Amino acid sequence: MSKIHLYIIGLFFFASCSTTTNDFKKYISQIKTIQPPITFSTIEFSDNKAPDNIDEGLFDKYKYADANNVYGKIYESEKFVAIIYTVNGDVLVPILVTYDKNGNKKDSLNLFDNASGLNLQSETYVTSTFYPNKTIQEIDSISTWALNDRGDDRLPGSEKIKVDSIKYIISDSGKIITNKHG
Repeated sequence: MSKIHLYIIGLFFFASCSTTTNDFKKYISQIKTIQPPITFSTIEFSDNKAPDNIDEGLFDKYKYADANNVYGKIYESEKFVAIIYTVNGDVLVPILVTYDKNGNKKDSLNLFDNASGLNLQSETYVTSTFYPNKTIQEIDSISTWALNDRGDDRLPGSEKIKVDSIKYIISDSGKIITNKHG
């Protein structure tokens, strides 16, 4: 292969990488920054209006697979960007996604993964708080009840409550690290 062909291939590769980087820079510039601390809860999750200024094509290109909207940009460093998306369900489910500065997905976390909502025998509610030092504290409150003999009603006075804590740390490279019982 001649030097000219190699040069053209290299130039094409560089141009396509540059376009991706520029697209991602444009995309993240359209997303509002959220200042931590901020808390999300399955019980009182606020409905954050989706921004009108986000390019739909860029949203489709970079979004979390099931995301319906962008909630906001929570962290940004020299090496990564962390964006919170929402997925529509019984409640709005926040999903944290980290990207490198070229727009490649590094990691993701469903902040309500442990939530169960209403159930006759048990309910799990989740509260997640983002802090400025790139840590996330998740508190899971789990209530369980014994059921009557027919299994169709809770027995009065049988409620048991368990609280679990999980701490997540976002590394300098954008990886989400779990520390159970943080």
